[in-house]
Amino acid sequence: MAKVEPQYTRQSFFDAARRRAREARALLDYPQSQKQRDGAVTMALVAAECALKAALLHGRQANSVEDLQGGPVAGLFAGKKGHDLLQLWRGLPGPIIEQATADEHQAMFCLNGAAPYQHRYGVKKPNRGLAEPLVESAERLVEWMHELVT
Repeated sequence: MAKVEPQYTRQSFFDAARRRAREARALLDYPQSQKQRDGAVTMALVAAECALKAALLHGRQANSVEDLQGGPVAGLFAGKKGHDLLQLWRGLPGPIIEQATADEHQAMFCLNGAAPYQHRYGVKKPNRGLAEPLVESAERLVEWMHELVT
């Protein structure tokens, strides 16, 4: 039997971005331990990635990643590029990027400075003061994505 790959749609990225942003906030705000702050940063970065992918699909008028096969941005959904927030940001179509305010650009600048694998694997251990701006930036990108796609 052939392996069935999941279909990644604009809606699935949209929903995941919103869930991961809520999880990041919950991890940051409630438990007071280092593990939760590490998790908050990781969830914030995943939320931003999903938000950018939803915006990218929306801007390309594609419903799913499969709709992009063979196109110039299909590579942004695979491999290491698929996790690179700056690559995803740069892959957004002009009309989408033009809708970004200084707040979204600042959020991207903030998030791009985070080292996702160092946070994911606990090499960097952010205190609340370092984790908070990352969570806030991810929330801003998710809010912006929500405004774009709804």
